[in-house]
Amino acid sequence: MILGAAIIITSYYFHFFAASTDGGSPTVLSCRSAFLRYNTDFGESQCGLWGRECSPGGRWIPMRCNGLCGHGLHSPTDSRVIGSGPYRADSRICIAAWHAGVIGWGGGCFEVKIGSGAAQFEASQRHGVDSVAFDSWYPFSMEFRPAAGSQNCGYEATPALLALNALLVAGFLWLRPPKRVFFWTMITTFWWYCALISPMGYRSVDTCFQYMGRFAYFVFGAEVLLWQFGNAKCTFPDTAAGHVLDVILIEMLPLLATLHWHLLSYVGSYSLNGALFQSWEGPMVFLVGSLVLLPMVIGVLRDWRRAGLLGWVLRRVLAIVVGIILLTLVFSTSNFGLHLHHYFVALLAYLGSRGRSRWTAMARALCLGALINGLSHYGETYELPIWYEGLGWYPPSGNVNTGSWGDGEQVIFTAAEAANVSDEVLLRWSLVRDLSAGNCTEGYDPKDGTIFVVEMNHIEIYRGPDRYITAPIFGSVPGDTAYAAWQEPQKGCHERRA
Repeated sequence: MILGAAIIITSYYFHFFAASTDGGSPTVLSCRSAFLRYNTDFGESQCGLWGRECSPGGRWIPMRCNGLCGHGLHSPTDSRVIGSGPYRADSRICIAAWHAGVIGWGGGCFEVKIGSGAAQFEASQRHGVDSVAFDSWYPFSMEFRPAAGSQNCGYEATPALLALNALLVAGFLWLRPPKRVFFWTMITTFWWYCALISPMGYRSVDTCFQYMGRFAYFVFGAEVLLWQFGNAKCTFPDTAAGHVLDVILIEMLPLLATLHWHLLSYVGSYSLNGALFQSWEGPMVFLVGSLVLLPMVIGVLRDWRRAGLLGWVLRRVLAIVVGIILLTLVFSTSNFGLHLHHYFVALLAYLGSRGRSRWTAMARALCLGALINGLSHYGETYELPIWYEGLGWYPPSGNVNTGSWGDGEQVIFTAAEAANVSDEVLLRWSLVRDLSAGNCTEGYDPKDGTIFVVEMNHIEIYRGPDRYITAPIFGSVPGDTAYAAWQEPQKGCHERRA
């Protein structure tokens, strides 16, 4: 057992933590990582006027990305890659690196450099990744090149790690350990496997120590909810008496299948919310999954019927479903929709899968794998609410709520006029309370201390008391140059934006 743990820990170390390049140790990124200094939210720029405080350093920085970053990100915000080389500096670094061809499906190391800006960024499709165009100016760009001297950088060996873990657990089974020892060995091994292959962001040894706390919660919950209340102490096979093939085929293999539940995200987004029904793929996946699970559901119900408790169980399941529906209707009035995370469903199904038939045992194993996946791969339970505000429950209507303009402190643009120079535009703005019926600014004190901020393409270009500015337009399509203005918040006040 100690030898097996030493083999696994050594393999994990070289797979995850021993990466190096000639340029130094690479910074480990998640698939959604981007340079925070070039944040694209209005008002979040950290680069000062015209981006001068973020001037490019021209230094190549070694970085390392997870595998499969080019797949599984279905939101335009998640998969944002702007340009085709150079790229806009606020693009997702790993996905842009995949688009540039410096990494593949297994991830790996590369070098990135922040360069000067460009007047426009072109769209293209490369290596299965689509980038979008931006036909306007942005002050920073991003370039990639392969990292020289890369070692232990790729994640292609992840399937081999799974095989190694499974073989060591199965080998331990041949020693006929007590069933409680084997149960904990199995779930501990696969919990850490699933946690380490998860996109934990900046994966490091320090992060693993932080995961120790998450694992401690899991141990306590598994002992109470699975071993004791879930009755695993009675229903799990007696490994000390043998039953090796039964444990491998009925307990381990189904667990390994749902342990990789997250891989579904690489072929589609199948969350249980209103967005599920916006295409045929989502309902089809759940239909096929239901047909696969049907024999196990029948087996579980048959065990309850043999115990004379089927009616009791069905009444309580119906009560739970009705309760969830009623709570969903209440939350829906606040623009919240139902979203049941799979760890929550798996825990309830595990507790309901009582009995000693093989179908019921397989159902418990599937639930156990999904439970471990949800808690180790995605986070603690308090980070995964049952309800959350999600896209698809109330699709955007595209209507503008003009009633919000009733706030007198709100800043709105009053004019955007062509200037004397063809590549400039005259912008005017005002507080709503200073506008007359003719949409003209009247009766305000230019020395009242109000400070306005104007951004162009998310880069701050003006900060001061004036209510107009002559700003440049870049690119062949003037509409692609975006402006925003707002009142700089004073102490104790909220900012107002347009």
